[in-house]
Amino acid sequence: GTPMLDRVVYLVPSDAGGGTPQNTFFQVTRVDWNKSEKTQVYGRYGFQNNNFLDGSNANSPYAGYDAGSTQKNHAMMVSATRTITPSLISQTKFSFNRFNNTQPLGESAETPTLYFGNNAVGRIAGIGIAGPGYLPFSPGNGIPFGGPQNSYQVYEDVSLIKGRHQFRVGGVFNRLADNRVFGAYQNPTQSLGTNVTNSFEGFLRGEIRQFQAAIDPQGKFPCGATVTPDCTVTLPVGQPNFGRNNRYNEWAMYAQDSWRMSNRLTVNLGLRYEYFGTQHNTDESLDSNFY
Repeated sequence: GTPMLDRVVYLVPSDAGGGTPQNTFFQVTRVDWNKSEKTQVYGRYGFQNNNFLDGSNANSPYAGYDAGSTQKNHAMMVSATRTITPSLISQTKFSFNRFNNTQPLGESAETPTLYFGNNAVGRIAGIGIAGPGYLPFSPGNGIPFGGPQNSYQVYEDVSLIKGRHQFRVGGVFNRLADNRVFGAYQNPTQSLGTNVTNSFEGFLRGEIRQFQAAIDPQGKFPCGATVTPDCTVTLPVGQPNFGRNNRYNEWAMYAQDSWRMSNRLTVNLGLRYEYFGTQHNTDESLDSNFY
């Protein structure tokens, strides 16, 4: 006759058609400077700050496990146009973008989440069973997550008009710096059983069937690998480094000719080459280790 579970109702800030409840601020500023008849410069800066309310990203009927998210984005560009001659024009641009989306933990520290199923949401009469911990209704998702992504870009474009031809050549260099964190199994998961029935049996006995957490692999391969497995780690174990600092360098070049063959016919001919760089971590020991 002792109740094992309670049915509860609680409020969650969610999207009811008008967007997730949030506090949002936008700002856009532009400045133009005509240095001379041959040189014009303009700069633009944009800022976006979104704060999504606690519970919008992670919610739980247990206190301390509601979490929101934030977005703080910056975008700036400076462009200079130089009229060298009436038929020769050069444009140079530099831009910087910083996108920073964070999905932090709530008030509670890292906590194993309890599931009445094998990393699945147990249900009774269609109602989900929530155990203490983060994301009780979203097994497989992970927080904390996010961090800054910085993009630096330099453009150069030259236009030349020669008779019936308008030639354009130019290029762009782009450097990306991805410094995000993904806490996959930073909050461990623990299952009482494979389904609701045997989960209650484990619940009454106080037994956990399965516990999963991210650990530092200490340079070992997982068991069952096609290579000779070496899956023994030395206890005690600790959590791995969830952060990465990946870098990419990309560039492109192009040439184009807009040829006005007659007053009614113009032919555009062009060629472009793009190189997409391979990501590399600033710490080689944290770089990809796949064979």
